[in-house]
Amino acid sequence: MNNKFRILLLAIPLGLIFICGFIFWSMWLMEIEDHYGDDQEIYFKSNDGDLIVDSENKECGLLIKTWKNIHVQDLNSKKENDLYNWLHDNPNRKNIELYDFDLKNELFDFNSIDSVIKNKSFKPYYQTEIEQY
Repeated sequence: MNNKFRILLLAIPLGLIFICGFIFWSMWLMEIEDHYGDDQEIYFKSNDGDLIVDSENKECGLLIKTWKNIHVQDLNSKKENDLYNWLHDNPNRKNIELYDFDLKNELFDFNSIDSVIKNKSFKPYYQTEIEQY
């Protein structure tokens, strides 16, 4: 009886920790889905410091990722905008590409980024089409 009581005493708190962890993880996933909608895949595939490029509108930015949000930092002005707003503020934005670059302390414009991508034949690790609502 003593061993069964100890096992039960250990199993109940571990079960509660597991259930609470699962609930918090599920709520975090729902918050990401609510905020980014169809663009949530960008949140999960990107990393802090990646480069986001919209070649049609000649815009690019540096992704700054936190545990809840992604901000796009303009490479010229250093202004930050939420990823969702950056994607959907421009109705002409259709295709974006993500590149794994380390540009945190560099200043670049779109033309220099575009030439580096074309000259070195970098391939984006993620491409998507943006649906405007």
